[in-house]
Amino acid sequence: MDMLELKTAEKRLGVRFPAVLRDYYLVAGNERAFNHIHDHLRPPSECKGSNRRGPSRGARLLVS
Repeated sequence: MDMLELKTAEKRLGVRFPAVLRDYYLVAGNERAFNHIHDHLRPPSECKGSNRRGPSRGARLLVS
């Protein structure tokens, strides 16, 4: 995982990942042992966005 992949995903989704998530992706994003033990953290390239407005009136970032 590198900054280019993060920026590409953010641009595609129209959002900016929270700083703590960006840091996690940069430090441990490629480490399957951390990301697939219980809950699965998807790589930025697999994240999906939604322009539907919720209570916060902002775009939503959907990860599954």
